[in-house]
Amino acid sequence: MIGNLFFLHSFANTTIGNTLFTVSTIPFITAIISYIFLNEKIKKENIVIILVSLIGILIILNDSIISGDLIGILFALLCALFFSFYILILRKSKHIDMIPAGLLGGIFIVIVSFIFKKGDIFIDFNDILLCFLWGAILNGFMNLVFIFSTRHLLASEVTFFMLIEFCLGPIWVWLYLDESLSINSLVGGLIILFCVSVFTFKEIKRLGFQCEEVSKFTNSEEILSWEPDKTQMPESGRVTYRIDTTLIEPIRTSILCGKCGNIYWEEGVKPKSFDCPDCLITLWYEEEE
Repeated sequence: MIGNLFFLHSFANTTIGNTLFTVSTIPFITAIISYIFLNEKIKKENIVIILVSLIGILIILNDSIISGDLIGILFALLCALFFSFYILILRKSKHIDMIPAGLLGGIFIVIVSFIFKKGDIFIDFNDILLCFLWGAILNGFMNLVFIFSTRHLLASEVTFFMLIEFCLGPIWVWLYLDESLSINSLVGGLIILFCVSVFTFKEIKRLGFQCEEVSKFTNSEEILSWEPDKTQMPESGRVTYRIDTTLIEPIRTSILCGKCGNIYWEEGVKPKSFDCPDCLITLWYEEEE
């Protein structure tokens, strides 16, 4: 919800188009912090896409310095950063009910606002109605649906639907509020949206291919009959072996000894230790914590 605070302050200090274009960098920021904190690798082509999107951000930043909107862009970047961490937490905590986090976030915003206003908070009735419409109904419903969607959709698919908001937002404010963008902001925003589109469609295509590969082995008989090729593995100064564990039921683990090339099966996941019955050598041993 700290991200929401930066999001609102960004609206107050720059155009809505600039805010949405800048916040649309969330997929790239998420990829970077996943690399830093989760050690997830970033493909070379994705690094190129991120660098190209950075050009779009620099164009918007340069234009915002000239127009005096720099603080609004910085708020939008902070919003994207915090929202990326939010997505990361949702991805890693699918088994935890995150809906109460929305309530706690709302309470936190009230406390922070109260502190910064030094207790002097006056809202007329019309603004209260607008706050209720935006905060309780629109934003509340959006957060609820977003949390549920992360449980059933791939991260790239969620990003794709977010992309629709970033594309349509500047159009709505142009139609209803007559808010226009400068040429530089429009060019920078289009570069970012293009990069996000390429990144998203690449991820959907990649994950779709993985799903097709997994679907080939959905039949239990096929899973039970599969086994790796029996082959010796080259010596590398240490004991070599190969482990394969099925991802769906029945869970079984195959162990290929690199020295003799024989295959052994274990029920369940990888065991803590394993000795090759033929070579009489210990392939691995994990000490109890």
